[in-house]
Amino acid sequence: MSLSIRRSFAPLLLLSFSSLFACRAMESVDRVEKSTAEVGDKMDKTNDGIDKTNKKMDETNDHIGETNQKMDDVRRQMGDMNDKLIDTNKRMDGMNRALDRMYQDLRQGDALNARLKTIENLISTPKLKGKTVFAAQYFMSFEYQLWKGEGVDNDPLRQVLLRTAVEELIHVLRRLAKSDLPVNVLDSDNDLISLQALALSVHMLNPNAEYDLRSKNMPVYSMHDLLKNSLKFGHSLQSGKISSDELPEYAALANKEPALTRYIFDLRTAMLPALAVSSLSDVSSDSFFSRWSSRAGVWLKPWTARTENLNELQVSELSDWLKMANADAAFLISVGMQPRVDPTLIRILSNMRFSDSSSGRNVTVAGAAKSRALAGLKTQVEQYLTQVKLQTSRPR
Repeated sequence: MSLSIRRSFAPLLLLSFSSLFACRAMESVDRVEKSTAEVGDKMDKTNDGIDKTNKKMDETNDHIGETNQKMDDVRRQMGDMNDKLIDTNKRMDGMNRALDRMYQDLRQGDALNARLKTIENLISTPKLKGKTVFAAQYFMSFEYQLWKGEGVDNDPLRQVLLRTAVEELIHVLRRLAKSDLPVNVLDSDNDLISLQALALSVHMLNPNAEYDLRSKNMPVYSMHDLLKNSLKFGHSLQSGKISSDELPEYAALANKEPALTRYIFDLRTAMLPALAVSSLSDVSSDSFFSRWSSRAGVWLKPWTARTENLNELQVSELSDWLKMANADAAFLISVGMQPRVDPTLIRILSNMRFSDSSSGRNVTVAGAAKSRALAGLKTQVEQYLTQVKLQTSRPR
């Protein structure tokens, strides 16, 4: 092709290429616009989704706000309930304290009335056996024996009750005791017999209180324990081992009347063996004083204890009486006090014999057991006579 022809086609080719590029550019623009539109649609949908999500989150936040409000209301209600429970507990505590005080007031009055009645019945009853019944009731009616160890029944209150119990007993002893504080087992004076009954029963415990306190592992005190502790404290005080500030209040009161306090032990040391003698002789405890007095001469020579009609348990009980007398005598000696006893009783015990048949060999089980009990009783009698150091020589 000639140069002239090529030059004539050049503008046409250029125009064609320009048109082609223009078309392709338009197509690209269309595709871009279409893609942009699609992206816009997707963005719109996404925005709609976000709007819906935001709306749900707003609704959720509203629900959470309502829930928090309800929880706040519940907390306030629970706080109100807690305040009401605290107020209720305070009122209940107040009611319980009021009931405890009411119980204490009633208990104090009932216990006092019981003691007043029993002490008057004790004094008005003529026989020793009847007096010991009322004496036991008297000691079991002390309010400290009704102390529970819980609630307002705390230890400081118990100490107050122990002090008032000892103080009251001291007043009773002052009322009944003669100035020389006799221990004559043959004396028929009514006041002395009343004192002997009190001495014989001073170890008694209220069964309900004994069970209740022991079930709580708390110490249980009889009046015998309190008086014994008081004399121990008094002995330590005199020995310079303790000062008066270390004395419990009840012990301080008892040691202001040491002669009266130990008098209970003197009477027990005399009367417990005397009761054993009455059971081993033909003199019953009901006619103890009158018949012993009228037959005093009989006891000044050897006599045989009547054991043939006693069983093992009865003999063991007599042995227990001697054991208590021996324990009290040993206690008095331990605190520097020689037991005061009735010389006539010592002479009677020294002259007492046991028959061979009652103490000899017995092939039956019951007989063998009784023989062992009698051997134990003899041992207690011998120990008693040795301890009081007043054993008389046997008659030739």
